[in-house]
Amino acid sequence: MKLDNYRLKQIDFNGDYSYSEIISVSCSSSLQNSFGIIGYYANNNSLEMLINCEEEEAYNISIYDLLGKKVFHSDKTICKGISNITLTIPDFVESFYLLELRSNRHTISKKILLF
Repeated sequence: MKLDNYRLKQIDFNGDYSYSEIISVSCSSSLQNSFGIIGYYANNNSLEMLINCEEEEAYNISIYDLLGKKVFHSDKTICKGISNITLTIPDFVESFYLLELRSNRHTISKKILLF
């Protein structure tokens, strides 16, 4: 079992800052045997995702607007384990979208905010 420590730094508009208490989070090895989007970060026409895969596999990555219109599509091969995937997404409006990852064995959807 892996144990990670985290704390947050909050910076006020006037430049003052403070730190949160340190918390410990344990990650069991069962995460390595599952499929899913661990996290994502979106900024400046790019989307960076951490994806956990059971084995290397080809995925269709699609992004849909709130009306169900497909606004982005990419085909990627994602390696076994935790992978960092970066996508460049041109010409999107700041909004919520639906991210879909689809392979022959898995389909996962996640609501995301692009800004």
